[in-house]
Amino acid sequence: MIKSQPATIGKGGSRIWCYPVEITGKRNTQRTWIAFFLLVLFYAVPFLKWGGSPFLRLHFSRGHFFMMGQPIVLAEMYHFVLLAILLVLILFLASALWGRVWCGYACPQTIFIEHILRRIEFWIEGPALKRRANDQKALTLKRASQKSLKYFLFLLISFSFSATLVSYFTEPSAAWALQDPLVATMVGLLTVLAMFNGTYWREQFCTIACPYARLQSVFQDSLTKSFGYDLIRGEPRSKQKLTTTSKTGDCIDCGLCVRVCPTSIDIRQGMNQLECLNCGRCADACDTIMKNLNRPPGLVRFDSEDNFSGKLKQAEDTSVQKGSDALIQGSPTKLWRIRKRVAFYLMAIAFVGGVGIWEFARRAPVRIEILNAGSAPYFRIGKRISNLLQIKISNQTTAAQNFSISIGNAALQIDTPVQLKNIEPGQTKSIPLLISYDEGSYQGDSTKVTIEVVPLGEKFYIERSFVVPGKSKTEN
Repeated sequence: MIKSQPATIGKGGSRIWCYPVEITGKRNTQRTWIAFFLLVLFYAVPFLKWGGSPFLRLHFSRGHFFMMGQPIVLAEMYHFVLLAILLVLILFLASALWGRVWCGYACPQTIFIEHILRRIEFWIEGPALKRRANDQKALTLKRASQKSLKYFLFLLISFSFSATLVSYFTEPSAAWALQDPLVATMVGLLTVLAMFNGTYWREQFCTIACPYARLQSVFQDSLTKSFGYDLIRGEPRSKQKLTTTSKTGDCIDCGLCVRVCPTSIDIRQGMNQLECLNCGRCADACDTIMKNLNRPPGLVRFDSEDNFSGKLKQAEDTSVQKGSDALIQGSPTKLWRIRKRVAFYLMAIAFVGGVGIWEFARRAPVRIEILNAGSAPYFRIGKRISNLLQIKISNQTTAAQNFSISIGNAALQIDTPVQLKNIEPGQTKSIPLLISYDEGSYQGDSTKVTIEVVPLGEKFYIERSFVVPGKSKTEN
């Protein structure tokens, strides 16, 4: 049976509301615990400190960030780029091995809707079938009060979600207290979007707007595991006979797998459907029915397409007949871990992760740049020649630092202040650096500019040539 359109979209694009029936089972329990852990992590991370600094903070407005308590200036943004690439590669690997496991178990959309909002609905308005029946009736005072309470709680959840998300980019106190107008605007906008998503859009986001749903098939092959229906075992279906015979399959066409689905799909129409979240609710439901009928579980299960079609078993049987060496060489069950795409993702993850760790471990406590300033390369005051430069110092330590600037050439003199005090972690300061000398006393030789981090006692050196009349010396 081929679907002509998503199950939640009616004729003319009208909305068909989804009321997934509540279900219990081992997969649902796993998802609940994973969601609980991720929610605690999401709400806790903005408040965590490491060595007195935020564990993770993206201060775009201030031009510096914190990752694992370490301040990172804007020029080192590539650390976050490497981290983002690493996370994407891990998602690709997970997709190649286990399909849309991200959508069913870890996606914020799924956690927000399935593990928070739908539970609030169940607590206030009752089970799904009762809600469906009530929503088709005229609104009563009791149900109006229930919906008012439900939407009020939705609003609180949406605000907490938005304030926490903004807390990753600014101080949590500012996000939750709404003191800054810009921060308050962002929290308000995200709250409105979260309310719209939680009260109306819901699974429509997954089936219509989510780009990953349309890209998932790129990362998968016939050995990728996903939730699916065993067509060989289940067909032909029979509602009339509750005992299997040679002419009927195990599926009794009860429809529970459809009623529990959060996107209203029928898993029996094929694996890797666009709307399938790979959450496993259908498998829990089917296992319950099979248990009640004294039949083995797994009619709907987490398996590969080749296993559902019987190709793996045929390959193993053929390989066994040819000998054990052929089994090792030819059986897809032995090769699934080293498929080309899996091997590529693993190598890419190892490379990007290794580069990221190496770069992060070798970070210097300060970042220093000396730049030309002014339109002219030099200017003359009497017999004194002066070069006007700009020095940028970024503090990449976890404490405020003082800096002292000196120069390793007796003929050169620094005419601007040589002390920088109280540069905060992650802060970058730029100050003018005016170098002067008597005409003829300096020939444009390379000279060391020394920047000492006073509390740490560390010195950093930059080789620099300064411009002399008649020459055009630049930094080496």
